[in-house]
Amino acid sequence: MRLQGYQCTILALFLATTAHVASAHLSLHPSPSPRELTEASLHSGLSTQQDPNATSSAETEGSKQPTALATRNAVEVIVPPIDVRKDWLDYAFVVFSALLVLVGGFQVIWLRKTMRATKESADAAKASAEALMSSERPWLMLDPFDPLELVAMPVSGPVTANGTTIRYGNYGKTPAWLVESAVRFVKERTKNIPAPLDYGEITRPPSELAVLPGKGSNPIWCCLEPNGCLSENEIQSIERQELFLFLFGFIKYRDTFDRSHETRFCFRYDVPSGFSPYPLFVYAGPAGSNKCT
Repeated sequence: MRLQGYQCTILALFLATTAHVASAHLSLHPSPSPRELTEASLHSGLSTQQDPNATSSAETEGSKQPTALATRNAVEVIVPPIDVRKDWLDYAFVVFSALLVLVGGFQVIWLRKTMRATKESADAAKASAEALMSSERPWLMLDPFDPLELVAMPVSGPVTANGTTIRYGNYGKTPAWLVESAVRFVKERTKNIPAPLDYGEITRPPSELAVLPGKGSNPIWCCLEPNGCLSENEIQSIERQELFLFLFGFIKYRDTFDRSHETRFCFRYDVPSGFSPYPLFVYAGPAGSNKCT
Protein backbone atom coordinates (compact mmCIF):
# COMPACT_ATOMS: atom_id res chain seq x y z
CA MET A 1 0.00 0.00 0.00
CA ARG A 2 1.41 3.40 -0.98
CA LEU A 3 1.48 6.05 1.78
CA GLN A 4 0.61 9.70 1.31
CA GLY A 5 2.98 12.51 2.36
CA TYR A 6 1.22 13.33 5.60
CA GLN A 7 1.04 9.61 6.47
CA CYS A 8 4.83 9.29 6.15
CA THR A 9 5.27 12.33 8.42
CA ILE A 10 2.96 10.88 11.10
CA LEU A 11 4.72 7.51 10.93
CA ALA A 12 8.15 9.16 11.33
CA LEU A 13 6.94 11.16 14.35
CA PHE A 14 5.49 8.01 15.88
CA LEU A 15 8.76 6.10 15.50
CA ALA A 16 10.82 9.01 16.88
CA THR A 17 8.54 9.38 19.92
CA THR A 18 8.68 5.64 20.59
CA ALA A 19 12.50 5.64 20.48
CA HIS A 20 12.65 8.68 22.77
CA VAL A 21 10.32 7.06 25.33
CA ALA A 22 12.41 3.87 25.34
CA SER A 23 15.69 5.74 25.82
CA ALA A 24 14.20 7.81 28.66
CA HIS A 25 13.11 4.68 30.52
CA LEU A 26 16.51 3.11 30.10
CA SER A 27 18.27 6.20 31.50
CA LEU A 28 15.92 6.48 34.48
CA HIS A 29 15.98 2.77 35.34
CA PRO A 30 19.27 1.24 34.18
CA SER A 31 19.70 -2.53 34.38
CA PRO A 32 22.03 -3.82 37.16
CA SER A 33 25.52 -4.78 36.03
CA PRO A 34 26.93 -8.31 36.62
CA ARG A 35 29.19 -6.90 39.35
CA GLU A 36 26.24 -5.48 41.26
CA LEU A 37 24.40 -8.78 40.99
CA THR A 38 27.45 -10.66 42.40
CA GLU A 39 27.86 -8.23 45.33
CA ALA A 40 24.17 -8.52 46.14
CA SER A 41 24.43 -12.30 46.14
CA LEU A 42 27.48 -12.31 48.46
CA HIS A 43 25.78 -9.89 50.83
CA SER A 44 22.78 -12.17 51.01
CA GLY A 45 25.02 -15.18 51.77
CA LEU A 46 26.83 -13.38 54.60
CA SER A 47 23.61 -12.30 56.21
CA THR A 48 22.41 -15.86 56.14
CA GLN A 49 25.58 -17.18 57.85
CA GLN A 50 25.46 -14.51 60.62
CA ASP A 51 21.91 -15.39 61.59
CA PRO A 52 22.20 -17.97 64.44
CA ASN A 53 18.55 -18.77 64.40
CA ALA A 54 18.72 -19.57 60.72
CA THR A 55 21.80 -21.75 61.25
CA SER A 56 20.34 -23.70 64.13
CA SER A 57 17.13 -24.08 62.31
CA ALA A 58 18.96 -25.39 59.26
CA GLU A 59 20.95 -27.85 61.39
CA THR A 60 17.83 -29.04 63.15
CA GLU A 61 16.02 -29.63 59.90
CA GLY A 62 19.15 -31.06 58.18
CA SER A 63 18.52 -34.54 59.47
CA LYS A 64 14.93 -34.45 58.31
CA GLN A 65 15.37 -32.66 54.96
CA PRO A 66 18.64 -33.37 53.10
CA THR A 67 17.89 -30.62 50.55
CA ALA A 68 17.98 -27.83 53.18
CA LEU A 69 21.78 -27.55 52.94
CA ALA A 70 21.64 -27.03 49.22
CA THR A 71 18.98 -24.39 49.70
CA ARG A 72 21.09 -22.56 52.30
CA ASN A 73 24.21 -22.59 50.12
CA ALA A 74 22.33 -21.49 46.94
CA VAL A 75 23.07 -18.03 45.58
CA GLU A 76 20.05 -15.77 45.93
CA VAL A 77 19.42 -13.38 43.03
CA ILE A 78 17.92 -10.07 44.04
CA VAL A 79 15.74 -8.40 41.42
CA PRO A 80 16.14 -4.63 41.49
CA PRO A 81 13.00 -2.62 42.17
CA ILE A 82 10.99 -1.48 39.14
CA ASP A 83 9.48 1.99 39.06
CA VAL A 84 5.96 1.88 37.52
CA ARG A 85 5.14 5.50 38.03
CA LYS A 86 3.93 7.41 34.97
CA ASP A 87 5.80 10.43 33.70
CA TRP A 88 4.93 13.03 31.05
CA LEU A 89 6.44 10.90 28.28
CA ASP A 90 3.96 8.10 28.97
CA TYR A 91 1.04 10.50 28.79
CA ALA A 92 2.44 12.08 25.64
CA PHE A 93 2.71 8.63 24.07
CA VAL A 94 -0.94 7.87 24.94
CA VAL A 95 -2.11 11.19 23.50
CA PHE A 96 -0.07 10.66 20.34
CA SER A 97 -1.49 7.12 19.90
CA ALA A 98 -5.02 8.47 20.28
CA LEU A 99 -4.31 11.09 17.62
CA LEU A 100 -3.06 8.37 15.29
CA VAL A 101 -6.27 6.36 15.81
CA LEU A 102 -8.34 9.49 15.16
CA VAL A 103 -6.44 10.29 11.96
CA GLY A 104 -6.84 6.67 10.82
CA GLY A 105 -10.59 6.82 11.42
CA PHE A 106 -10.93 10.01 9.39
CA GLN A 107 -8.86 8.45 6.63
CA VAL A 108 -11.15 5.39 6.50
CA ILE A 109 -14.21 7.64 6.22
CA TRP A 110 -12.55 9.70 3.50
CA LEU A 111 -11.57 6.57 1.55
CA ARG A 112 -15.11 5.20 1.72
CA LYS A 113 -16.52 8.48 0.41
CA THR A 114 -13.93 8.51 -2.37
CA MET A 115 -14.73 4.93 -3.37
CA ARG A 116 -18.47 5.70 -3.39
CA ALA A 117 -17.94 8.78 -5.54
CA THR A 118 -15.69 6.82 -7.91
CA LYS A 119 -18.29 4.05 -8.28
CA GLU A 120 -21.05 6.58 -8.97
CA SER A 121 -18.89 8.26 -11.61
CA ALA A 122 -18.13 4.90 -13.24
CA ASP A 123 -21.83 3.93 -13.26
CA ALA A 124 -22.76 7.29 -14.77
CA ALA A 125 -20.09 6.94 -17.46
CA LYS A 126 -21.27 3.40 -18.26
CA ALA A 127 -24.91 4.50 -18.48
CA SER A 128 -23.91 7.40 -20.74
CA ALA A 129 -21.92 5.09 -23.02
CA GLU A 130 -24.79 2.60 -23.21
CA ALA A 131 -27.25 5.39 -23.97
CA LEU A 132 -24.95 6.65 -26.73
CA MET A 133 -24.59 3.16 -28.24
CA SER A 134 -28.36 2.58 -28.03
CA SER A 135 -29.11 5.88 -29.73
CA GLU A 136 -26.60 5.17 -32.50
CA ARG A 137 -27.37 1.48 -32.98
CA PRO A 138 -28.99 -0.06 -36.09
CA TRP A 139 -32.57 -1.36 -36.12
CA LEU A 140 -33.42 -4.04 -38.67
CA MET A 141 -37.16 -4.49 -39.19
CA LEU A 142 -39.39 -5.80 -41.94
CA ASP A 143 -40.49 -3.44 -44.68
CA PRO A 144 -44.17 -3.50 -45.73
CA PHE A 145 -45.18 -6.64 -47.62
CA ASP A 146 -46.12 -6.82 -51.24
CA PRO A 147 -49.80 -7.58 -51.87
CA LEU A 148 -50.52 -11.29 -51.69
CA GLU A 149 -52.65 -12.78 -54.45
CA LEU A 150 -53.69 -16.36 -53.99
CA VAL A 151 -53.79 -18.36 -57.21
CA ALA A 152 -55.36 -21.80 -57.49
CA MET A 153 -53.44 -24.54 -59.20
CA PRO A 154 -54.77 -24.86 -62.76
CA VAL A 155 -55.96 -28.12 -64.21
CA SER A 156 -53.50 -27.75 -67.03
CA GLY A 157 -50.90 -25.26 -68.09
CA PRO A 158 -48.20 -23.42 -66.11
CA VAL A 159 -48.40 -23.40 -62.33
CA THR A 160 -48.08 -20.13 -60.40
CA ALA A 161 -46.44 -20.55 -57.00
CA ASN A 162 -48.01 -18.69 -54.11
CA GLY A 163 -45.70 -16.69 -51.90
CA THR A 164 -44.52 -13.23 -50.93
CA THR A 165 -41.35 -11.16 -50.91
CA ILE A 166 -39.90 -9.60 -47.76
CA ARG A 167 -37.11 -7.09 -47.15
CA TYR A 168 -35.27 -5.94 -44.05
CA GLY A 169 -34.82 -2.22 -43.63
CA ASN A 170 -32.24 -0.50 -41.39
CA TYR A 171 -34.09 2.17 -39.41
CA GLY A 172 -31.12 3.00 -37.17
CA LYS A 173 -28.16 5.38 -37.49
CA THR A 174 -25.26 2.96 -38.04
CA PRO A 175 -24.69 -0.04 -40.34
CA ALA A 176 -25.89 -3.52 -39.43
CA TRP A 177 -24.00 -6.70 -40.35
CA LEU A 178 -26.19 -9.73 -41.08
CA VAL A 179 -25.20 -12.91 -39.23
CA GLU A 180 -28.00 -15.42 -39.89
CA SER A 181 -31.69 -15.54 -40.73
CA ALA A 182 -34.62 -17.88 -41.32
CA VAL A 183 -38.16 -17.46 -42.70
CA ARG A 184 -41.10 -19.79 -43.39
CA PHE A 185 -44.54 -19.42 -45.02
CA VAL A 186 -46.84 -22.26 -43.89
CA LYS A 187 -50.47 -23.39 -43.72
CA GLU A 188 -52.20 -24.16 -40.40
CA ARG A 189 -55.68 -25.38 -39.52
CA THR A 190 -55.84 -23.30 -36.32
CA LYS A 191 -55.96 -19.50 -36.01
CA ASN A 192 -53.16 -19.54 -33.44
CA ILE A 193 -50.00 -21.24 -34.57
CA PRO A 194 -48.71 -23.64 -31.90
CA ALA A 195 -45.48 -22.99 -29.98
CA PRO A 196 -42.59 -23.41 -30.24
CA LEU A 197 -42.09 -22.14 -33.76
CA ASP A 198 -40.02 -24.34 -36.05
CA TYR A 199 -37.85 -21.97 -38.08
CA GLY A 200 -36.52 -24.73 -40.28
CA GLU A 201 -33.31 -24.18 -42.22
CA ILE A 202 -31.10 -21.30 -41.06
CA THR A 203 -29.34 -19.24 -43.71
CA ARG A 204 -25.88 -17.82 -43.03
CA PRO A 205 -24.26 -15.54 -45.61
CA PRO A 206 -20.77 -16.54 -46.74
CA SER A 207 -19.55 -13.17 -45.49
CA GLU A 208 -21.31 -10.71 -43.24
CA LEU A 209 -23.41 -8.37 -45.34
CA ALA A 210 -23.81 -4.77 -44.26
CA VAL A 211 -27.17 -2.99 -44.37
CA LEU A 212 -26.56 0.75 -44.36
CA PRO A 213 -28.80 3.21 -42.47
CA GLY A 214 -31.89 4.07 -44.45
CA LYS A 215 -31.29 1.17 -46.83
CA GLY A 216 -32.79 -2.28 -47.15
CA SER A 217 -31.60 -5.81 -47.71
CA ASN A 218 -31.96 -7.74 -50.93
CA PRO A 219 -35.48 -9.10 -51.59
CA ILE A 220 -36.15 -12.53 -50.05
CA TRP A 221 -38.72 -14.76 -51.75
CA CYS A 222 -40.87 -16.78 -49.34
CA CYS A 223 -42.65 -19.61 -51.08
CA LEU A 224 -45.72 -21.15 -49.49
CA GLU A 225 -44.78 -24.58 -48.20
CA PRO A 226 -44.54 -27.29 -49.31
CA ASN A 227 -44.55 -26.40 -53.03
CA GLY A 228 -46.35 -23.05 -53.37
CA CYS A 229 -49.49 -24.64 -54.74
CA LEU A 230 -53.06 -24.12 -53.47
CA SER A 231 -56.13 -25.96 -54.66
CA GLU A 232 -59.44 -24.24 -55.23
CA ASN A 233 -60.83 -25.92 -52.11
CA GLU A 234 -57.90 -24.61 -50.00
CA ILE A 235 -58.44 -21.06 -51.24
CA GLN A 236 -62.11 -21.31 -50.30
CA SER A 237 -61.12 -22.63 -46.86
CA ILE A 238 -58.81 -19.62 -46.41
CA GLU A 239 -61.63 -17.25 -47.36
CA ARG A 240 -63.97 -18.98 -44.86
CA GLN A 241 -61.15 -18.73 -42.22
CA GLU A 242 -60.91 -22.47 -41.89
CA LEU A 243 -57.33 -22.52 -43.15
CA PHE A 244 -54.73 -19.93 -42.17
CA LEU A 245 -51.41 -18.78 -43.60
CA PHE A 246 -48.52 -17.82 -41.30
CA LEU A 247 -45.29 -16.03 -42.17
CA PHE A 248 -42.64 -16.11 -39.43
CA GLY A 249 -38.88 -15.93 -39.05
CA PHE A 250 -35.95 -14.09 -37.48
CA ILE A 251 -32.78 -12.25 -38.38
CA LYS A 252 -29.65 -11.87 -36.28
CA TYR A 253 -27.15 -9.09 -36.80
CA ARG A 254 -24.45 -7.15 -35.03
CA ASP A 255 -23.75 -3.43 -34.76
CA THR A 256 -20.66 -1.23 -35.00
CA PHE A 257 -19.89 -1.86 -31.32
CA ASP A 258 -19.88 -5.65 -31.95
CA ARG A 259 -23.06 -6.18 -29.97
CA SER A 260 -25.53 -8.86 -31.09
CA HIS A 261 -29.17 -8.04 -31.91
CA GLU A 262 -32.14 -10.02 -33.12
CA THR A 263 -35.48 -9.31 -34.80
CA ARG A 264 -38.25 -11.94 -34.62
CA PHE A 265 -41.59 -11.73 -36.42
CA CYS A 266 -44.75 -13.77 -36.92
CA PHE A 267 -47.71 -12.69 -39.10
CA ARG A 268 -51.04 -14.24 -40.05
CA TYR A 269 -52.65 -13.58 -43.40
CA ASP A 270 -56.22 -12.33 -43.00
CA VAL A 271 -58.63 -12.24 -45.91
CA PRO A 272 -60.96 -9.26 -46.49
CA SER A 273 -63.85 -9.30 -44.02
CA GLY A 274 -65.96 -6.77 -42.15
CA PHE A 275 -64.07 -3.53 -41.62
CA SER A 276 -60.96 -4.90 -43.38
CA PRO A 277 -61.76 -4.69 -47.10
CA TYR A 278 -58.19 -5.58 -48.08
CA PRO A 279 -56.17 -8.67 -47.31
CA LEU A 280 -53.29 -7.99 -44.94
CA PHE A 281 -50.79 -9.56 -42.62
CA VAL A 282 -51.41 -9.04 -38.88
CA TYR A 283 -49.18 -9.79 -35.92
CA ALA A 284 -49.81 -13.23 -34.44
CA GLY A 285 -47.98 -16.14 -32.89
CA PRO A 286 -46.95 -17.18 -29.36
CA ALA A 287 -45.21 -14.94 -26.83
CA GLY A 288 -41.74 -13.88 -27.87
CA SER A 289 -42.30 -14.45 -31.57
CA ASN A 290 -42.46 -10.67 -32.23
CA LYS A 291 -39.60 -8.73 -30.66
CA CYS A 292 -36.53 -6.63 -31.39
CA THR A 293 -33.42 -6.71 -29.23
